[in-house]
Amino acid sequence: MLVLRHNSLAAEDLFIVERTMIKFINGTSFKITSEFEALSKSRAELYGYVLGMFVALKLDTAIGATASQLLDFIIDVDHGYLNNPYHSFFHAVDVTAVIYYMVIDLHATQYLSTLDIGALLIAALCHDIGHPGYNNVYQVNRKSDLAVRYNNTSVLESHSCTLTMDLLTHHQLLRRLKKVSQEAGKTVTEQQFRSSIIKMILATDMIFHYELQEQLGSLIEHITPSDDEWDSEEDNIEGDAQPPATDIHSLNRHMEEVSVSTANDGRPTLQPPIVNEPFDIRSSGVDLDDKQRQTFCNILLHAADISNTVRPWPLCQQWSDLVIQEFFRQGDAEKLHGLAVSPGMDRDEATQQNVSLKFSDFVVKPYFEAFAEFLPAASTYLDTLAENRAQWERIRDRPTSVTPPPNPEENQLPSSILPKRPILNPTGRRVSVAAGIVVIPDHANLFRPASARGHRRGLHGSRSSSQQVVPTRSMTDDETMRSTDPVIRRKSDEPGFTLRKTMQAEVQRKQKEHNLLLTPQHTGRSRRSSSLDPETTKIIHNMFPNHSTKIDPSSSVKQDP
Repeated sequence: MLVLRHNSLAAEDLFIVERTMIKFINGTSFKITSEFEALSKSRAELYGYVLGMFVALKLDTAIGATASQLLDFIIDVDHGYLNNPYHSFFHAVDVTAVIYYMVIDLHATQYLSTLDIGALLIAALCHDIGHPGYNNVYQVNRKSDLAVRYNNTSVLESHSCTLTMDLLTHHQLLRRLKKVSQEAGKTVTEQQFRSSIIKMILATDMIFHYELQEQLGSLIEHITPSDDEWDSEEDNIEGDAQPPATDIHSLNRHMEEVSVSTANDGRPTLQPPIVNEPFDIRSSGVDLDDKQRQTFCNILLHAADISNTVRPWPLCQQWSDLVIQEFFRQGDAEKLHGLAVSPGMDRDEATQQNVSLKFSDFVVKPYFEAFAEFLPAASTYLDTLAENRAQWERIRDRPTSVTPPPNPEENQLPSSILPKRPILNPTGRRVSVAAGIVVIPDHANLFRPASARGHRRGLHGSRSSSQQVVPTRSMTDDETMRSTDPVIRRKSDEPGFTLRKTMQAEVQRKQKEHNLLLTPQHTGRSRRSSSLDPETTKIIHNMFPNHSTKIDPSSSVKQDP
């Protein structure tokens, strides 16, 4: 029985959550496939699916939490998402479901521990929490409070990390992790687990796209036997007629450990996973160290985050419709505030078909080609990508094409009066994607090598940018006075903890400023969040050594007693 401590649900909704979770765990009807439709599910069903993913893999037991605690956490995560067309809780659940599918159906389990998967699912669920629907470029160019707080560096990803850490602390979700993992054979501290989640969320910034692709090439090299190893395997086969132990894509015991078996009463049950050890090292013959497993988790989450284009056509089109709504809404806001319109976001010039085709050709295809080389079961994504590309071409070549209408409700972030820090922009073609703007380096035609070593050579030194500064013009005082940007609004009547702590005060302050029509010179310095914990700051500093992030000295992350 599920019992909520921090939230409340109607009895019928709680029943739906529990029923969905049980059916998912038992595998009787609800399953996660590449055709999973988050947009068609009710809130209660979404909660049940997410909770079912954790419980099915015994991740609640692995981190020392209960199903009820996880449900409370999931509900507050939902409260932390804003009512954006695309960057919403629906997107969060969709990405989480894609991760689950990759882990189970694409056999990523062979390289990951149970706690890796637990951190991965939490990171997927929280990776866009607090996203205002306007990307990093907009935040930097508007000098928003968030851009100022995070020094123009992975602005929205850093904000999501802060909110996620707040929620983990509030719910004490990891307070028993150290003890439970120690009893399982290998101690993992709360701080280590948090650090892993932070790294995954930060890696969803498009600035790391090509670095992740290069790291994927390195992992491919690591699991690919050398010529000597192949010769040795051939000798073994000739000597004892046994199949090679390095068949990394065969389904061995690791899938049995998370698959459904039959209990004495005929009901399906789940086998307990191996805590903090790869599900079965012998299934691949290759062991990834801690750093490589972290890198692989980063790669998986980024792949799931940009996976809309490799999903079946109805889903691909639905998510694209929502992405383009946010794009055009941001383009309208950029025009309103005198900013250069981001690529693909001008509704008067861009088309949904061309935006989708560019994203597919220059961003998704090279990444998923490498991804499928590492996880061959993912090759189905490339087939779907080709089918979807043909669909976009057919739509593009029609006599007339209709783009989605603008979203009538514009949730624009107010700007800050503090100066921005310019960020150098690499040369190359700029393509807008849901996660930001990626810069295709000038040597993009070299990105499609036939081997892992080619991947590394083709991508070495390339870095995309999700927070570039584009030319702007200053608004006159008259224009500033006429600006009537609505303030961010929640979709829940009962604010969750995360918004109460980090956003509500700012929203109220900005609402008051708009009501009084204050000019920028009357506005005080922006309030800095006290929830930016040292671990987040340290990781951001390591990823961006040329930038600094100020910390409130009173901020800290609670440790196990």
